[in-house]
Amino acid sequence: MYFAPHGNRHRWATWLASAILAIAGLGSPVFAQAAEIPLARVNAAQLLDAGTMERATQTGTAWTAEVVRPVVARSKPDRDADARVTLHPYGVSVHPTTLLATRGFRDRYNHDWVQVQLNIRPNQSSGWIPADAVLLTPITVRVIVHLASRRLDVFQDERNVLSVPTGIGRTATPTPTGRFAVDDMWTTDAATRPIYGRFVLSLTAHSNVLMRFDGGEGRIAIHGGGAANRVGARSSFGCLIVSAATLQRLWRLVRPGTPVTVLAD
Repeated sequence: MYFAPHGNRHRWATWLASAILAIAGLGSPVFAQAAEIPLARVNAAQLLDAGTMERATQTGTAWTAEVVRPVVARSKPDRDADARVTLHPYGVSVHPTTLLATRGFRDRYNHDWVQVQLNIRPNQSSGWIPADAVLLTPITVRVIVHLASRRLDVFQDERNVLSVPTGIGRTATPTPTGRFAVDDMWTTDAATRPIYGRFVLSLTAHSNVLMRFDGGEGRIAIHGGGAANRVGARSSFGCLIVSAATLQRLWRLVRPGTPVTVLAD
């Protein structure tokens, strides 16, 4: 048996201890500084090409997040945070679940998160989901509604491409204000077309007065239908009422996730 001299034995023990710590460290996470990051820098399900990146830096650009796998939206960008709601790639709609993305965050484990607006009460609720559960896409279309003047404006690449009158909620059932998004879009059937027009663009907004309406949630939407004098008047239970021609144009301009801001002015 070989016994190292006393001085070498001390150096050997020190080296061995260091080696064990180094090997153990291989399985440990590499911690980084947690920080909010621009959505353009989020590592999401799809790598953005150069053209997309260029568009993403334009003024007025928003982001949509298409859900690509079942995922839990949480109250914070943390896997142990409280669950808000479970999101699925598809619901009852033919369109994939697509949300308005509002913020990006990189945690100390270098995992990226995306904050999205949720279609739940209270209005403007949000949740955090892992970035690899969504497909991020920039969008340069946005809708702004002015309740005082009862007008609806659509901007595309910062150009006002549509400015039209809109019906709004009656005094007893006002249209809620805030920053929302198009939640879903569908073509109506023969039975509901006279009431709502050819298309319905549902929003993430909910009525602050009606918890339930017509057998479902008290949801706010953009739609047509009914008497022509409803457009430009206080004429709804909170929805935004537009003409058939406007509804047709909106159907072509917007998509799920498009930001819709409703202002009191």
